[in-house]
Amino acid sequence: MDALRAEPLTDRDGLSAADRDQLEAHGIGLEEARRQLGLLRDPPPKTNLARPASVGDGILPLPRGAEADRLLGAGRSAAQAGDLIRFVPASGAASRLFAELRTARVAGYPPSHPVLVRFESARTRLPFDCDQLELLDRYGDAPKALIPFHKYPDGEQRTALEEHLVEAAALAGGRGSAAVHFSVAVAHRSAFEALLADRLPVLEQRLGCRFDVTFSHQSPATDSIAIDAEGKPFRVADDPAARLLVRPGGHGALLGNLQSLADRGVELVAIKNIDNVQPERAQGAAVEAMGILAGMARELARASNRPARVCGVVPATGSAGGGPFWVHQAPAVAGEPIAVEQEPEPETSFVEANVPDFRVAGAAANADSGASASAPTLGEPRLQIVETSQIDLEDAGQAAILARSTHFNPVFLVCAALAPDGAAYRLEDYVDHDTSFIVRKSHGGRELTALERPGLWNGSMAGWETRFVELPGEVYTPVKSVFDLAGEEHQCGGDGR
Repeated sequence: MDALRAEPLTDRDGLSAADRDQLEAHGIGLEEARRQLGLLRDPPPKTNLARPASVGDGILPLPRGAEADRLLGAGRSAAQAGDLIRFVPASGAASRLFAELRTARVAGYPPSHPVLVRFESARTRLPFDCDQLELLDRYGDAPKALIPFHKYPDGEQRTALEEHLVEAAALAGGRGSAAVHFSVAVAHRSAFEALLADRLPVLEQRLGCRFDVTFSHQSPATDSIAIDAEGKPFRVADDPAARLLVRPGGHGALLGNLQSLADRGVELVAIKNIDNVQPERAQGAAVEAMGILAGMARELARASNRPARVCGVVPATGSAGGGPFWVHQAPAVAGEPIAVEQEPEPETSFVEANVPDFRVAGAAANADSGASASAPTLGEPRLQIVETSQIDLEDAGQAAILARSTHFNPVFLVCAALAPDGAAYRLEDYVDHDTSFIVRKSHGGRELTALERPGLWNGSMAGWETRFVELPGEVYTPVKSVFDLAGEEHQCGGDGR
């Protein structure tokens, strides 16, 4: 690091000594800054889709009967033993949730405004105890995790955070300690702690389960810089002496948080988005599915020589976002060759069932498991979750493949980042940095091009052993707009519990 600090910045970088000091104080080294600028100025190619994954071709059906009971039992056992933790990215604010109401506020809240008319029509089905005039003031800048999602017949309001706790307790079967980890913004941590201080004792007494709740923050070192229309480093003001604009690097920045859990010896990490949760009466399908995926992930990890993930996917319903595909992947991840090995034909274990096992050689520290491998195969199709923004929609062939996709990624997965001997894998070795996201944004009225790290369940897990499993659509009830909370799937029912 001292050598990097002493190295002079060149004119071609467009960075000054003051820029270097700013970035290093932020935890971003010179070589990392140069890597980011290189990707921004010469973006990597779009993902090359081979075909959509489908049931029988990359997507397994959810196990049923005795096999489901066996896997669910293994998942519950892991939860009860403290070997499974729920990881919920929860740093996001509710700005998008209330975007429609903000348009009414800008207009001066005229009673005839269509958004206010819609709000009044939905009001009895919404979980709030205030009207639209107070709603933005009370919750407009709050994290989505701390906003009431459900209102029970006895008047109890539950936030998204609380419903995740209830669901975690159900997977543990009301026994032992349910472990839940939230990644939160530093500025909001005290609000999370205040809510837990108030509600945890109530939930623990009613559910008969203790909670082990922990927090982490997204590291500033995972933030990224941007460029302007001329390809120069973007600054907070239109002045060459102004400070660089440094932005959060997207959810792929949470790979370090996941690494920390693995380094603690956590065997299984179940990941769900904060806004995808049901009222307690309707959580059964999600609890069962997560338990089954946990059992599958445990078995897959013990048969693999790299990190493993079992990802639930749901039938597509027109939702924009990522989905499961077979992709032609570059022949290297983090400088290591992709070594392709075809598994034998499936028999009874889901580990081999219908899905070719394409293995990626990891770093030398993780490559001593003795697994055999054939020579690298350029462009060999591999299973990946791909976002629409990663696809070249101007390519008719690629657009046609996207149009044939049948399933959607709801962010419902269980990860296993420990080797069979219990050591944590170095997850950075399995990232495909060519899947970084290039996004167009603006700041202060000026256009910019920004970089986001490979998505946590996209390129950041590109080298992981992957299985997709079809889940019922009822496990996916996201809340993107305040009006989603008025939907039938978020009503608590007459019995309330």
